Amino acid sequence: MHVDLIAARDAAVALHDRVVSQHGTRFDAAFASALEPVIGELERIIAAATADKSDPVELSRTLRWLGDAHFDHGRFAGQPSWHAAAQAYLRAEQLLGDGSAPIEQAKLDFNFANTLAQLSDGADVKLLEAADIRYRRAAQVFRDSFLPDLAQRVEQRYALLRTQLEAGRQQIRMGRGYRRLQELEAEAATADPIAQAQIRKELAALTQQLDPQSITATLHKSVAAVSVLASTSGAEQNSIRELEAKVGAVTAALPANASVSDPASPATEYDDLARQLFARIRADEARNEISADGADHLTQSLQKFMTAIPNASDDVLTHEAKLVQMREALVEAADAVTSRQRRGSPGSRAARALSIVEALQLAIVAEQKRPMLPTYESRLANQLFADLSQLSAALEQAGDDDARVAALEPRVWRMALNVQQFARRYHLVVAKPDFAMLAEQASVKSLFISGTAALQKVARKLADRDAIELFWEARRGEVAQERWSQLLAASVTVFDIAVPDGPARMQVCYELGLALAMGKPCVVVRRADTVMPFDIEIPPIVFSDDSGANLRSLETAVYAALSGVRWGGRTPQIGDAGKAAIAAVEPHVRAAAAPGQLDVQLRMARANAGDAVALRGSLDHIVGSLGAQGPVILLPAWVPAARNSAARPQCFHVMPFSHPWSRSVRDLVAETCARHGWNYTRGDESTAQRIIPGIWQEICRASAVIIDISGFNANVGLELGLVHALGRPYRIVARGHPKDHMFPAVEKVQIHGYLDGPTPTPLNTRWLSWLKPQRRPSSAPRSGLHEIISPFLLQVMSPPG
Repeated sequence: MHVDLIAARDAAVALHDRVVSQHGTRFDAAFASALEPVIGELERIIAAATADKSDPVELSRTLRWLGDAHFDHGRFAGQPSWHAAAQAYLRAEQLLGDGSAPIEQAKLDFNFANTLAQLSDGADVKLLEAADIRYRRAAQVFRDSFLPDLAQRVEQRYALLRTQLEAGRQQIRMGRGYRRLQELEAEAATADPIAQAQIRKELAALTQQLDPQSITATLHKSVAAVSVLASTSGAEQNSIRELEAKVGAVTAALPANASVSDPASPATEYDDLARQLFARIRADEARNEISADGADHLTQSLQKFMTAIPNASDDVLTHEAKLVQMREALVEAADAVTSRQRRGSPGSRAARALSIVEALQLAIVAEQKRPMLPTYESRLANQLFADLSQLSAALEQAGDDDARVAALEPRVWRMALNVQQFARRYHLVVAKPDFAMLAEQASVKSLFISGTAALQKVARKLADRDAIELFWEARRGEVAQERWSQLLAASVTVFDIAVPDGPARMQVCYELGLALAMGKPCVVVRRADTVMPFDIEIPPIVFSDDSGANLRSLETAVYAALSGVRWGGRTPQIGDAGKAAIAAVEPHVRAAAAPGQLDVQLRMARANAGDAVALRGSLDHIVGSLGAQGPVILLPAWVPAARNSAARPQCFHVMPFSHPWSRSVRDLVAETCARHGWNYTRGDESTAQRIIPGIWQEICRASAVIIDISGFNANVGLELGLVHALGRPYRIVARGHPKDHMFPAVEKVQIHGYLDGPTPTPLNTRWLSWLKPQRRPSSAPRSGLHEIISPFLLQVMSPPG
C-alpha cells in the first residue's frame, strides 16, 4: 500500500478516535455527522488501494477500520450502518484467507463478532453462531500470542453471547422438536419393528433436547442476561408443558421394548478415553516399560483431568471452562504416552510398524487438541486413539517375531486409512462418478501402480517381500472402469510421471487425478531429468539406475504415505461442505420410489450438519438405500467448493494454455458462453493461490466442463480425472481426428473433433450440445466452434426426463 495512502488512512483513524473521545456516550446526530467524513475518506483510500493491488494485509486493516467507523456510526443510525460494517469486515476477512497475519485476523474477528451480535438483536441464531466462531477464534489467538488483556476482553463479550446463543438455540429446538413429535405420534402406532427402533432412538434424543428442567434453567439465565426474552417467558413455560404431554403421547403409542440410552456427553467421551489411558499406564508399568516416576507423572495428569469433569450444577461458563481443562490434561497425558520409546530392533519389521502407529497417534492427539470437537467427531477420535493404543501394545509384545508382526500389519494399514479418513472428514462431497462403484476384492495391504515397466519391477519386489497385493494393469473388461475399481480397492497409490509424453503419460496423470479425488495416499515417482508437470503438493521420490536404491526409496515412500496425514486439517469445521452435501442428496431422495424412510434420514442429516462424523453416517445410510443409481460419498484431497445456485451457470474450460491456437479457442468458447448467459473460467484464470486445489474448486463449482485433450497435456489428463470422479457434465474435444488423441481411459468415451485452421470449425457439431440460452442470443454470426458448443450447454441445463 502506497505510503501516501497509509498516511491518509492513519489521519482518518486518528480523527475517528477524536470523535469518539469527544462525544463520550452521547451517540446522537452530531456524533454520526462527525463520523461521516471519516467513512468517506476511508472509502476513498480503499478504492485507490484496490486499484493499485495493494498488500492484502494493509488493505484488510484499512477495511477493518472502515468497519469500525460504520459500527460506531450505527450507535445512532442503527441497522443500515451495522450492515455496512459487516460488508467491510467480510471483505477484510477474505483478504486474510491465507492465515499469514493471525493477530490482525483476531482483531478483525472480535470487531466482526461484535457487529454480528448487534445485527442479531439477540435472537438470530445464525448470526449469533457466526459471532460465536469469531469470538472463540480471536480469544485463542490472543492467548497463544501472550496477549492476556485482549483475550480477557474477548472472553467477557463472549460470555454474554453464549447466553444469548443458548437461548436462541433452545427456542429453535423446542419448535423443531414439537413438530417432529407430532410426526412421530402419527407414525408410531403403525410402524414396523425397524421403524419402531428408529422412532425410539429419535425419541430419546428429543427427550434429552426438550428436558423441562434444562429449558427452564436456560430461560432463567436468558431472562437475566437478555431483557428481550422477559416478556415471552410465560409463553415458553406453556410450551414446555405441551412438549411434556407430547412426549408422553408418543411413548404410549410405541409398543413396549428395551430403552434407548442417551447420547454420551463430551464429558463422558473424555472420561472413556481417560480410563483407557489409565489402563494403558498400569499395563506398561507391569511390563516394566515405563518407570515408576513416569507412571506417577502420567497418573497425576489424568487425576487432574478427572477432577475437572463438570458437575450437573455447573453453570454454562463453568461447564465450558472445565471441558477445556479436561481436554488440556488429557492431551498432556496422551502426548506422554505417544512419545515413549517403543520396543523392536532398529530397522526391524516391528519398529517400522510401531513408527507408523506412533505417527497416527500423534495425528489423533493433534485432532483432539482442536477446541470443542462435536460429539461424534470427539467420540471417533477417542475410539481411534484407543484402537491405536491396543495395536501398539500388540506390536510391542510381538517384538522381533516377524511372523506375529506380519499378522498385525493389515491392522496397521487399516488404522492408517481410518485415521486419514478422519483427517479428511471436512472434505465431504456427494458425487456422481462416471463409473460404477465396484471395488476389486483386495487385501488392505495393496498398491495401485501406474507408470513405467521399471516402476512395476520395483513394486513387484516390494510386494513379494511384504506380501502386498499389486494392481498394475487392467486384466479384463473396460480399462477405465477396471482401473477405477482397482483404485477404490487399493490402500496406497504410486504414479510414475517419468513416462514419455503421449498416451501412456496421459493415462498416468488421469489416474492420479482419480486418486486425488478419492483422497488416496499417493506416492509420485520421477527421474532426475524429469520436470514435474504440476504441483500437487506431494514431494516426488527420484528413481535412478540402481534398482536396490529404488526399492528402498519406494518402500520408504509407501510407508510414509501410510503414516503421514497429508490431506486435511486446513479447515476447522465442516461448514458449507455439509450443507452442500445435504443439498446434493435431496433431489435423489425426492426421486426415490419410497422416500418415506429416506425423509427421516434426511432430517437426521440436517440435524447432524455441524458434526462431520454424524453427518457422514446419515448420508451413508441414504446413499446405501438409493442403490446403484444414486450418488456416492467421497473424501477428496481438498475441500470442495460450494456451488452458488443463484449465480449464472458456470462453464469451466480445461485445455492446454501455451499452444499457438490456445488463445483463439479460449476466446471462441468464452464468447459462446457469454452469448448464452453462462460464466466462463479457465484454469489459468483462477484466483486461487494453490493452483491444483484451485482448479479442483473450479470443477466443483462448474455446471459443466469442456476438456480439450489435444496434444496429450499432462495437466489436462489430471483435471479430466478430477472431472470423471466428481461426475460433472462434460464434453471431451480435440483438434483434428479424435483417434489421434486417444489414450486407454477414454477409448469408450465419445470425443468430439474440430478441424485445425485460423478459425476452428466443427468436425462433429454434436459436442457443443450443452449451453441452454439464459437470454435471447444476439444476431452476431457464429463460427464453427460456436455451433459445436451451444447444443451441449442446452443439454446440460435441460437434461432428459
